[in-house]
Amino acid sequence: MTVCADFEPDDWVRVIEGPAIASLHVLAALSAPGVRERLSIGAAYAAARDHQWALEGQRWSELLAQILAEPARVVLSRLGAVEATGFPEVTDPTLARLREAVALVDGKATHEEALQYRRLVLGLAQRVADARARRGFLGIGRRTATEAELGAVDEVAAALGVRPSEDE
Repeated sequence: MTVCADFEPDDWVRVIEGPAIASLHVLAALSAPGVRERLSIGAAYAAARDHQWALEGQRWSELLAQILAEPARVVLSRLGAVEATGFPEVTDPTLARLREAVALVDGKATHEEALQYRRLVLGLAQRVADARARRGFLGIGRRTATEAELGAVDEVAAALGVRPSEDE
């Protein structure tokens, strides 16, 4: 079982930033992300903390529980940084930082924990992309994620080394 103490402090920060970075990458694909999209990150974290995505009814590993323990601080600090610099400048570095986080998890965690980390990161990105989707009424007014949002999710999946459909 892997825990935060198994990582160097700077490496741990990178690992816990991974899910937020993926979510911000999807937000960066939007021309004008609104309040709903920004709040979707917190809602996705809350759903993940409630173990709604755990594999086959199992709970998240201790590593994932620790990663999800302080999401608000990470998400808020990243959102502040993104808003200050503008989304386009942040997009490319986010994927590099995400790849670094995945490599750190792969280097320390068990295979199952690494798979759960990927599932968490991709699940958060997909939920953020779906935040703008509307269910509509009887199919009228229904809107799905845009091509830009879906493309950003695909880029996150590529950085994780998975296909988006593997999360479903």
